[in-house]
Amino acid sequence: MNGFPPENNVVDSKSNYLRYAFSDGSGYVGQVKKGLFHGQGTLSFPDGTKYTGWFKKGKGHGQGELTYPDGKKYVGRFKNGKAHGKGELGYPTGRRYVGEFKDGKFHRKGTFTSPSGYRYEGNRRQGRYHGHGTMVFPEGYEYTGQWKDGRFHGNGTLTYPDGLKITGKWKDGRIVKEM
Repeated sequence: MNGFPPENNVVDSKSNYLRYAFSDGSGYVGQVKKGLFHGQGTLSFPDGTKYTGWFKKGKGHGQGELTYPDGKKYVGRFKNGKAHGKGELGYPTGRRYVGEFKDGKFHRKGTFTSPSGYRYEGNRRQGRYHGHGTMVFPEGYEYTGQWKDGRFHGNGTLTYPDGLKITGKWKDGRIVKEM
């Protein structure tokens, strides 16, 4: 957003504070610098999406909170308008992710839980299970080991609810060599 039309805005020149309603129904209340959102502010959209937090050069940057009309909510760090760094994403269904984000996606170490009983703790890449992690399934199964693109891949152990364990090398979600 490069600058604002002079009509329909209120600016306090000492604090560079702006209150502005856009023609599409969006609104911004907060600090500006050189015609861009910069500092603390709140940006609201007509669909109910709302970002409150820090801005840098017109984009969410630093600590902030993003809420969606469906009830989903992210609280954490932002970089260039996307979730980036440590944060927590909660869904109205009760699912929750606490961990690291990169470019708006789950990344590196974090914990995902769901009310149905799934729990994953470990690494992610590009939003998918990747690297070392542990998944507990609602049926009582547990897999601990390597993951690739969301599937068991590499060395790992699958433990059944009755205690039976299968340890070995996995590829694309299937055991290829028991150890």
